[in-house]
Amino acid sequence: MIEPVEFRVDGLPATQGSKTPGVAKSGKPYVRESNPQGLAAWRAAVRTEAQRVMVGRPLLSADGLALRLVCLFSLQRPTSRPRKHHYPDKRPDLSKLVRAAEDALKGVVWRDDS
Repeated sequence: MIEPVEFRVDGLPATQGSKTPGVAKSGKPYVRESNPQGLAAWRAAVRTEAQRVMVGRPLLSADGLALRLVCLFSLQRPTSRPRKHHYPDKRPDLSKLVRAAEDALKGVVWRDDS
């Protein structure tokens, strides 16, 4: 059994951007990626903490294994929201928060399988 890799990253999490496909006037397809401000800093913070706990440990590989990632994001409640609303029900999108963390961990905690 593999020992779990656990760590905490303080700070405001950033979401991974969206990808928008299109076709240029020349007919060549392209993908435009829009990444929100703060993404690079958030991914660097996640990567730094992961590197700290991975010292002396080999990269995990998904070959024949199921890897599980558990993320707990703490978000600030907007001051305009009533106190009875405890959980965010608007932005940011949870899947984009997780994707940003996954991308930061590739090559640090597990091998890139693409």
